[in-house]
Amino acid sequence: MPDISDIADPEELENRYLDKVIVYVEGEPDEKAYWAMLGPDVAHCLELKVPPTTGHEGVANQVAEERPTNPKIFGLLDGEEAATFGGMENFIACEDPIFEVPGADGLLFILGHELENILILYGQFCEHISDDVRLNDLGKYSPSDIQVTLREFKQRFFAGALYKYAAKELRRNGSDCKIIDVGRFQAKVTTSSVLKDLRTELLSEGTDWTAFRSALQSMISQVRSRFDAKDFNANEKTLELIRLADGKQLLNKMRSHFNNTARWEGHLVRNVSRAPFAERFRDLMIEKTGASA
Repeated sequence: MPDISDIADPEELENRYLDKVIVYVEGEPDEKAYWAMLGPDVAHCLELKVPPTTGHEGVANQVAEERPTNPKIFGLLDGEEAATFGGMENFIACEDPIFEVPGADGLLFILGHELENILILYGQFCEHISDDVRLNDLGKYSPSDIQVTLREFKQRFFAGALYKYAAKELRRNGSDCKIIDVGRFQAKVTTSSVLKDLRTELLSEGTDWTAFRSALQSMISQVRSRFDAKDFNANEKTLELIRLADGKQLLNKMRSHFNNTARWEGHLVRNVSRAPFAERFRDLMIEKTGASA
């Protein structure tokens, strides 16, 4: 163990001697949402923190810095970041709220592309949109009507997420392929037109298009193989594609379609925190970190 004088970061020093598991998360919104899911009963043994540098790289770097001398340090990342650590197969196969990737020491990943996917899947999303209206508009949209729209939009944002996963896979192998901006799917575009434009952009930047397309096809094959192995029905396939889609962009598209001024997230977090998902999330967090609840 290094001498206390060797520890330059006061927070690292506090974490070293704090009798709690520390889990770094990507930002303040994540911290608030995950605390709501964990509940107050774990506060005595586990603490969520945001690293000085936010985002997935900030979390990974903070864990890499502190964990060698403090095994109580962990990080919780969006599921999409599994691709950065060669864990797409683990992500695609994930069925629990939290999963791990071999070799990514101290890092945990949520089962969705990001937090918004959890809100959509487990926050009574369609029911909330149906109710989020003025009195005169009660009954304007039924949950089943909203589900139809969600199924329609999810396809383009699943495709967009696949492009991001492929880019992350190439970057993991040394390429400087840019991460795809899925926001372009907010407009009325087709997947084929985006792929055509993307090909032109990546080629102009020197990215190996053959390698990119190969990575993309590999992701698609893995998803199809899982569907076949699990013999998913149409609804189960839809839920899986929503889980793997770019959740933030999908939620924003639904918001712009139904109510551009809506502030849904707080209600959705509350709903998730009361759902069985939250209990399983809490149990897994305690189990995987060794926190003593």
